[in-house]
Amino acid sequence: MKSCNHFSTNTWNTTKNTPREYVYEAWKVPYFQLRFYIKNYLTIYSALCSDQELLKLQFILNWKDDRLKLYYIEILWKRNLDADSVTPTIKEILVGNDGSQEAFGIIQKNKPELLPTDPSYQKYFVKESAEFIFYNSPNGVERFPDEVEIMGTFDEKDVLYGDNLTYYVVRFKSTDPTFAHKDWMRMLLGAYYPDKIPTPWQPTSLDDEYTDFMPWREKSFKEHVEDFRSHLAEKHGTNEKDEVFYQSTPKFNRRNNTIAILFFVLFLPLIWVKDWFTFGLLLPPVSLLLNYLHAKKIEKNIMVQIRGYYLDYYCFDDGTYVNLNDIANVKLEKNTLSKPERFLKLPLKKWQYIFYDHGGNAIYSIPSHYLIEEYFIPIFKKQTAHLSQPPVLEWENE
Repeated sequence: MKSCNHFSTNTWNTTKNTPREYVYEAWKVPYFQLRFYIKNYLTIYSALCSDQELLKLQFILNWKDDRLKLYYIEILWKRNLDADSVTPTIKEILVGNDGSQEAFGIIQKNKPELLPTDPSYQKYFVKESAEFIFYNSPNGVERFPDEVEIMGTFDEKDVLYGDNLTYYVVRFKSTDPTFAHKDWMRMLLGAYYPDKIPTPWQPTSLDDEYTDFMPWREKSFKEHVEDFRSHLAEKHGTNEKDEVFYQSTPKFNRRNNTIAILFFVLFLPLIWVKDWFTFGLLLPPVSLLLNYLHAKKIEKNIMVQIRGYYLDYYCFDDGTYVNLNDIANVKLEKNTLSKPERFLKLPLKKWQYIFYDHGGNAIYSIPSHYLIEEYFIPIFKKQTAHLSQPPVLEWENE
């Protein structure tokens, strides 16, 4: 391969001393452009160089720009190259204040065995996030806070999926004249899945990074948490949770009209044969009336709906709901209706959708004629598609 030595060591020394404050608070755009150009040079250089020539650029690991060091490490690992100083360098960045999230992603993708498992590592990700939240705030001054402290955590339930979430309560201070008089100020960071910690990643749409710059001294920790809970409730609201995507109540089946008329027509000629066939003429309208009254009773006392990510079932005096995440599978079986639902108290069997939880226990048994199946099934699938284990519709596998 043709040598690439014209990219000399001096080419790369431009950023040897670049503290984060200089980069983000003083140099800003000109330096970001320089960093972009250097990344492009590295990309081109790595595409043309041999492995030995690429390893000669290890002096990059001595620079103070962590993001350029990470870019070089990622190039090495993609080519299955390594060096003694690479792992210590990326581990140091992982607990630093500029690039810890990016370092986590590179390790996760290339060498997951190096990922930290100690939950205490989470403080590094939280503190770096807090510093950049203040820096990037539209009401800020494009400066990093001078101090950041994690004051505690609190747990919440995800209003949509029902998952457990952890939020961090942080306070920070800045000596900038705009904020110096406030001393410590409050901040909320989250959400994180507690079983995934340590991690910089937050669930999609649940990245609640918030500060209103309220001085910490004005309220107790408990009061700050209460304010943050109110903020979360207002931000995520209950609209999506309470939005009804499907709703149905059983309706009187007009097919009964056709059956009643058919029987009436059949019995009508027979009255000329025997008078007692007149009794048969009364059966269709009486049956029709009883069916109609029963249907009205069922309509009044039965309702099925998919509300947000919940399945609601109201059956006479029993109205409950279940999180869709708690449904493991659904079967279509022929079972006897419950007593209040029976027509003339007859123990007839009807096709029913049986919803089971992850322990194999039946949650609901909903007769199929209570649902508008061509609407219910697609909506049910859509509202459970995001789950890691969507409910299995057993009849689709048969």
